Amino acid sequence: MNSANKTRGIMLIIASVLILLFGIGFFIFFLVQKVRDLTAGMERFPMPGSVRVNLEEAGKYSIFHEYKGTYDGKRYHSPRNIAGLELGIKEKKTGRDIQLKRPTASKTYSFSNSAGYGIYDFEIQQPGEYIFTGKFKSGKGNKVILAVTHGFTARIMKVVVSGLLLLFITIILAVATLVYGILSLIKKQKPGDGEIYRVE
Repeated sequence: MNSANKTRGIMLIIASVLILLFGIGFFIFFLVQKVRDLTAGMERFPMPGSVRVNLEEAGKYSIFHEYKGTYDGKRYHSPRNIAGLELGIKEKKTGRDIQLKRPTASKTYSFSNSAGYGIYDFEIQQPGEYIFTGKFKSGKGNKVILAVTHGFTARIMKVVVSGLLLLFITIILAVATLVYGILSLIKKQKPGDGEIYRVE
């Protein structure tokens, strides 16, 4: 093995490690940033009370209790437990009640400036204005902030799949670089390589 092959092999192995670390770091950053963007676009409103919310797309929606975050320009932090809060949704145009279902899987998010968990799922057939009403069974309770978003699970899955695809490509590149580096290290020196003959 000559020194050039050895140096090239070591540099390629180091590069493969750096590529892998970069891929993992970018994967984590990508997921956090995309989920943060997703939660930032939620429609938020206080409860108990009655509010009108314009839902712009048909399909499945999720309702979250956001116990930490910012609403109306003010920071808030409320208790996680909202037992006793009764929530209802009506389509304003028809007066039809929208069925609420408990989530079949846990849905949570937590960042330095916001955190919440899923409490209901529902589905609408057409976009439009919907009336959300809420009250506590006891008649009194602390104000809480709810957040509504469209297709939360599907959008999260899309983000995860995209992130995994980018990570997979990075891993392939890192492995290819590592293999090339190892081959450079074990490459045998050809007869005569590195030897200088003087002809007199």
